[in-house]
Order: sequence, then structure tokens, then C-alpha cells
Amino acid sequence: MRRRHRERLILIIGMVVVAIIIVVVVLLLILNRKKLEYLTLTPTFEQTELNVNSDYVFMVTTEPEGIKLKSLEYSVDDPTAVFSTASSDNTQAVLHTGAEGTINIYVKQGDVVSNYMSFSVVDLDARENEEALEQAMEEQAAFEQEQLEQEQMAAVEEQKLYVKTIKNVRVRSSASTSSNDNVLATVDQGTKYVKTGETTNDDGETWTIIDYNGSEGYIRSDMVEAISEEEFNGASAPEENVETTSASEPEKKEEKKPEQEQQQAEQPQPAQPSAEEQAAAAAAAQQAEAQKQLEAQQQALLEQQAAAAAAAAAAAAAGTPIHCKDGTCYVTAEQLSKIHATWDFAGDAIEMAGHHSIGELEAVIGPTQH
Repeated sequence: MRRRHRERLILIIGMVVVAIIIVVVVLLLILNRKKLEYLTLTPTFEQTELNVNSDYVFMVTTEPEGIKLKSLEYSVDDPTAVFSTASSDNTQAVLHTGAEGTINIYVKQGDVVSNYMSFSVVDLDARENEEALEQAMEEQAAFEQEQLEQEQMAAVEEQKLYVKTIKNVRVRSSASTSSNDNVLATVDQGTKYVKTGETTNDDGETWTIIDYNGSEGYIRSDMVEAISEEEFNGASAPEENVETTSASEPEKKEEKKPEQEQQQAEQPQPAQPSAEEQAAAAAAAQQAEAQKQLEAQQQALLEQQAAAAAAAAAAAAAGTPIHCKDGTCYVTAEQLSKIHATWDFAGDAIEMAGHHSIGELEAVIGPTQH
């Protein structure tokens, strides 16, 4: 009896010792267990502006490291966007953007909340199209302006102007009198030239550009005067017809003009515009016509831009396109969330949805537009 009692006592003592050891181990595990202090949300991309209807991946890390993430709460303040896990261990999160605007996200586990992140969501494709259209309009305007200037220069060249010197003067190779190194020749008063243009130098002096033996020559504009093509070509003014009265015929009397012709003769005749004025008027008319064409083209470009914006707005209003086996349908943001919730496990939820017919897809997410 004593021996049996002693064995039983030893067994009880052994069990108590084991229990104490287990309690000590559990207490040590509890004391040494890491506690989650902070969550960090880090984007895997560099953009600060996100494109509409696109996916962006974030890394979720813990402080201290090595703590398993369970039951994470993914928060996004845009009802058209979807923010959820992208990995089984919750170390990655994916944001699927919706409409344009500002979007704020964060993750949470219990009382521990990660850093808040804010992004601007814009339609980058529409912006690129708009910038391309604006660039095309600027290039078109520059091209038309260049053509207009060329046409004006051609008009001036077609309407030749002529000048002659009003005193002995020097012809120079540049519009400057600062030195005599540019003197080409000294010409007499009345020397005639074809005028090819005008320029103003740094001193504010106006110089006439002439064709001097096939090269450009410069004469100060106050040293020349405009002449007609006839005078340049050497034609003289018509001689006046002088009526003489014969002394032997005193009975001849001067014929009187009709009263209307006399009145017209007495009225001052309007001055004929010079060749330079005619060229300026022609150039102004061409410039006005070119400006009118430019405004018409700019209006057409604005109408094209408005049509493109309307098409983009209509596409955005229709929703996200899903290319199914039997056609394309458009889904709302809520329906897009259902698609991700249904097929995200397979990888590309949009691609998985496209493997179905429109009817099969609508059986899951409801009626669509198509």
C-alpha cells in the first residue's frame, strides 16, 4: 500500500511540474509576442496623377516586420473605385480607379491605421488627345502665318516699286552710316532703281532697299522719291497741244465747251495712287483674305475638338466597356466591383468576364448597356 501510494504521489508531482513548465512557456511566448504598431501603404509606381479606369498596386508592410496581416480593412472614398487585396497574405493591395476627381485610400487592422494617400484621377488619354489637337492647331496657325507672309512678299515682288535719288548719294551694303566700309558707290541725282523693301536700323533711320546690280543696296529713304514704272522706263510726259490763233483770221472764235464739260474740267482731279500705295493695298487685301481663311480653319478645329470631347464624355457616361464573346457591353462602377469580386481570384477579372457571353455576364452583375 505504501509503495502504491508513493508511486501515485510521484506521478502527481510530475504532472504538477509539467503543468508549471507549460504555464511558464506560454507566459514567455505571450511576453515575447510582437505587437502590430503601424501599417505602411507604399505605391509601386511613381505617378501622382492616376488614369481613369486603371489598376495600381501598393505594398502593405508592418512595423515591426514579420507580423501576419489578417482581416485588413481597405478604405477608399470614391464610390466609382475599388480598393482590395491583391495577395493571399494581404501584403499587396490593388486600386482600380473610376471617374475623374480626387481619391483617398488607407488600410486598417483593428485600431492600427496606415498612412493616408491621396491622388488625382484624370482621363490621361483625353488630355493627350486635347494636347495633340492644340499642338496641331498651333502648328497649323504657324504654317498659315508663314504662308501668309510668303504670299505678301510675293505680292510685293510682283508689284515692283521704283525710286530715284533726289541728290547725289552713296549706295551702301548695309543700313548704316557709322563707317564708309559699306559704301558700294556714289550715284548722281536722278539715278533710278527698283525698290525691293524697307528697313529701320538701330538709330531709328528708315532705309530703302534697292536692287543694285543683282545684290541688295541701301539708300537712306529721305534721299529717294517714288516714281512710276513709266518714268523708270524713260517715258516722257505727253506734250500739251497748244492752239494758235492766226492773225489773219480774226473772225475765228474759240468754241465753247458744253457747260457740263467745263464744270468737270474745273473740278480738281483725284490724285492717282502711287505704285507703292497700290502694292500696299493689294497686300492688305490678301492679308485680310488669308486672315478670314485662318479664322474659318480655326473654327473647324474648335468644332472637331468639341466633337471629340462630346464623344469622350459619352464614352465615360456609358461606363466601362467589357468585350464579351458575343459583343461589347458597358458596365457601371458597381457592376465593375462585382466583376472584380467574382473573378479576381483567377488573376485578370476583366479578361475572365470577357470569356462569357453578355447574357452570362448579366446573370452575375445585372443588366448592362450594349
